[in-house]
Amino acid sequence: MANPKTIKRINKELYDLGRDPPLYCSAGPIGDDLFHWQATIIGPPDSPYSGGVFFLAIHFPTDYPFKPPKINFTTRIYHPNINSDGNIGLNILKDCWSPALTISRVLLSIHSFVINPDTDNPLVPEIAHVYKTDSTRYEATAHEWACKYADSTPWYQKYYNTVTKEINGTLCKEMVCNLLDNPGNSPCEKTYVSDKQIKDAIIIHLINYHDIFVNGYGKVSTKVCLF
Repeated sequence: MANPKTIKRINKELYDLGRDPPLYCSAGPIGDDLFHWQATIIGPPDSPYSGGVFFLAIHFPTDYPFKPPKINFTTRIYHPNINSDGNIGLNILKDCWSPALTISRVLLSIHSFVINPDTDNPLVPEIAHVYKTDSTRYEATAHEWACKYADSTPWYQKYYNTVTKEINGTLCKEMVCNLLDNPGNSPCEKTYVSDKQIKDAIIIHLINYHDIFVNGYGKVSTKVCLF
């Protein structure tokens, strides 16, 4: 049976979350079970996870807050410190837990941890290796997973209208040969293509040319020819 002090503490945290919710985070009980919560974290802006809605499960032990809550992602996420079971390699959820911590502070720490991973102590060494050696591939894969599993808006959608225009009801792609290798000298070729081909072409361009990243993920510095 739960300690009344534990119930009082959880109820207070629930009240505080409703009164002053942490930025980009929310949490609350599932049904009438005060010890089982669902939390959401919105992917940090200007990151591969931007706009994604990530769900987490929170289980409070009966001796909370003297023992840490068990928190895991239920939404899949590509991250060096979050494995396929949703387990989070965050020290405050383990050895560095303190009864002074609250769910609000923990969610803010997880939100920050998403974009500042600990690649020296990874739960998924393969992803940590990609993070360290190929940031372009890491960001592209992380964003692909965010779109697939967390309903993030595909980054290419933001640039869709800059590389296409509608002519007589048909999308005409403004093709540019390698502008990065031949700036200002590439011919423009009009080619009728599908939406998927447009998306794939942009993704290929993004993956192949790291230089088109400027000021963070998804902000493209390349340009297109005009009709």
